[in-house]
Amino acid sequence: GQQNWVSLFTALINVPQNSRNLWIFIDEPDNTFHPEWKRSLVENLVNTFEKDYEGRTVQAWISTHSPILLSDFPGPSVLYLDKKECVGKSGDTFAQNIYVLFNDAFFLHNGVIGKFASKKILDVFTELEDIERLLRNKKQRGISGRINQCDQIINLVGEPLFKRKMRDYLLKCTRLMARRDYD
Repeated sequence: GQQNWVSLFTALINVPQNSRNLWIFIDEPDNTFHPEWKRSLVENLVNTFEKDYEGRTVQAWISTHSPILLSDFPGPSVLYLDKKECVGKSGDTFAQNIYVLFNDAFFLHNGVIGKFASKKILDVFTELEDIERLLRNKKQRGISGRINQCDQIINLVGEPLFKRKMRDYLLKCTRLMARRDYD
């Protein structure tokens, strides 16, 4: 990250002085940076342009996949590209919550958690539905092991809303099991 930071700003400082109007294209300058460096990148770029390009007109084009970087740009200055196609301009990106930008601006239509974790959560809900059905039909003994497995996965979930919903469903099943005294 440090080497890329130095390379980026060295290149910017070494732009020929006789250029009056500059278009600067920077492709994913934050790619190897720590999130805190990403937070300060736009400020450092603006400071560099103001200090080293005084009296010149500068227009910078920056591509990024970083919602941290995107949150420093006003919406009218942002174009969204999806598979090399412009899909529109943004509304509220400047000082926007990074999680909102992650979800909206980066086309995360299938959720904001990993696929593996998402599948595990769905598997637990499916398992709890099956357990509930079996308990209601009085057809299953030895369910406590299955409930314990679900409980172990639920304890690992970090997202509070998912965890609470899963915990509620698990509690429903354990109450149903206690009422019917299956184990």
